Amino acid sequence: MGRDRAVNKKKFYLSKRRAFTLIELVIIISLLAILSAITIPRVGNFITNAKIAATKEEMQNLKKAMVGDPNLVAAGQYSYGGYLNDVGELPPNFYALISKPSGVPDWDKFTKSGWRGPYIERGENDAYRKDAWGNNYIYNKTQNFLRSRGPDGANGTSDDITIYLLK
Repeated sequence: MGRDRAVNKKKFYLSKRRAFTLIELVIIISLLAILSAITIPRVGNFITNAKIAATKEEMQNLKKAMVGDPNLVAAGQYSYGGYLNDVGELPPNFYALISKPSGVPDWDKFTKSGWRGPYIERGENDAYRKDAWGNNYIYNKTQNFLRSRGPDGANGTSDDITIYLLK
């Protein structure tokens, strides 16, 4: 009988202590809010930096497709010449990297000139023409640059990413 009372007291004590008090809940919610306030901006910066890096890499790949890669040389010749080295001029637009423009001759293995593309893969919905934020790249053939509007999506601001094709 004495044992039953001890068990009943223990059950009674445990049943009273099952829930959190209001003060404990307020403290936990406050701590979660503080952690969120610290973490969310850092995650946002991480995502922005990752998009900037991805855009720069994609722009470098477009540049290689347009002007070639001077680091890839075999037997004294470019092994990946790009549109400029094959055709003799920068492409008129991005589509010239995918399909041969009219007036450009086919590749001639004896003269080593002409269109030898495609220089890039088209991808879904012409994704090669868009940066990580979904904005179209700006290509200026006469001024020899390729530009992304950057995170803010506005042209001519300090966060624009520009790569010059010819130096």
